[in-house]
Amino acid sequence: MKQLRLPLLAIASSIALNIAAASAQTNSAGAVSASSLQPRLAASFPGPVLRSDLVAESQGAQFGFRVRNIGSGKAPDSITLITCTAYVAATPTKIGGGYVPCVEGTHYVTLPGVPIPAGTAKGGNVWKVPTPALAANTGQMAFTLNIKTTPAQRTRGLNFQVCADANTAIAESNESNNCQAFNYTWPN
Repeated sequence: MKQLRLPLLAIASSIALNIAAASAQTNSAGAVSASSLQPRLAASFPGPVLRSDLVAESQGAQFGFRVRNIGSGKAPDSITLITCTAYVAATPTKIGGGYVPCVEGTHYVTLPGVPIPAGTAKGGNVWKVPTPALAANTGQMAFTLNIKTTPAQRTRGLNFQVCADANTAIAESNESNNCQAFNYTWPN
């Protein structure tokens, strides 16, 4: 009951103020104008803050990845960073080493035919993939690096650390779920 009284009290106060103000607003014949008797809308509270939330996912066995926006707000353009490491032991473990940065020709080869996203920059074992603006809740971008593990590396595998919004340009609802690691071994 208390919840109903406060809004009604606010509306009644608003109407009383409008009537008082209207008494000062009369036309040349001394009549109060009808528009001045209309209740004014009370100020509303701001709605929830809509924020994007970018996550990285694996997209198939051919070194394919996907960045999705699972947040309630649109995500502007950003950069997805992919770092490749190669395991040097038959039983991969990252504890105490056991992996090295991927080297093209030694750990993987680039395949002809399937283009990588336009504007992708590669330096050593790191790819920077431009990610376009993504719609709230459903926006996504799928892409491939178009590479394949070399025969010598197939059983040991490769690891990819994929980080959406790598340059932290977007204020997201959850900043702790941008990165994901994926291990690929033969067949690929």
